[in-house]
Amino acid sequence: MDPMTFLILIIIGVVVGMFGAMLGIGGGVLIVPLLVLGLHMQIHTAIAASLISVIATSCATATMTTGEELVNVRLGMFLETSTTLGAIAGAFVSVFLPFNALAIIFIAVILLSGLAMVRKRPSGTPTYGKRERDHKRGSKGPGGAGQDGSAGRPALASSYYDMAQKATIAYAPTNMGYGWGMSFFAGLVSGIIGIGGGVIKVPAMNVLMKVPIKVAAATSNFMIGVTAVASAFVFYTRGLVDVIPTAALLLGVFPGSIIGFRLAFRAQRSYLRNIFAGVLALVAVLMAVKVLGLTDY
Repeated sequence: MDPMTFLILIIIGVVVGMFGAMLGIGGGVLIVPLLVLGLHMQIHTAIAASLISVIATSCATATMTTGEELVNVRLGMFLETSTTLGAIAGAFVSVFLPFNALAIIFIAVILLSGLAMVRKRPSGTPTYGKRERDHKRGSKGPGGAGQDGSAGRPALASSYYDMAQKATIAYAPTNMGYGWGMSFFAGLVSGIIGIGGGVIKVPAMNVLMKVPIKVAAATSNFMIGVTAVASAFVFYTRGLVDVIPTAALLLGVFPGSIIGFRLAFRAQRSYLRNIFAGVLALVAVLMAVKVLGLTDY
């Protein structure tokens, strides 16, 4: 590999690390199309490199976000049980799929995720009403269940201080069964197209489970490393990991992730959603151009 290509890969790593940390998507949603369309890398090799970069993003940001109390660790561990199973299954499927099939899955997933983020925008509440106080204290109704009848939900309720709003945001995740199912699907898609699953988990937590966008992104970053490890191992055993370009990406991902985290923590939540949707739309267009044969790449 020539020095210029190595430098380009480092720059790509910085950019995707920033977006990955800010949006909780790991950066894989950008890495795969950039490597395939820009550097003409074989798609399975690009997916393998993407998964390893996702691991780096998760490692770089997880401790920082946990320290800022943005990560809901208990929620993340609950959802990760299904995500890991899906990631292993998806990786085994991916190695047998041709480029066009992978690209079409990629386009469909990111368009649906972007649409979900711009259509509905729950964000938690900056005041502690009766329900939020009851959840925070772990109070239970009859039979040991939460006041809304869902056993175990109070243990997942939490809050964080939003620097942009200068207020404490309280929230209590809902629709736990649906969230668990969507996490399995996120893991499956992660293993197939190498995106870490955050592109599905963030809107699923934000829209379906009513988790604030900043918490959803931080919790996703906490989870995606485990998801990516499960999938990357399958690609590694099949000899699809190209060490040099992957190493170059990692050199950029670490500092990019730290920068992205700092920006995300101080940004307005509406800005994050808009950035998220815009990035997904751009990537979908680029991949569609490739599938339709409108480019020589």
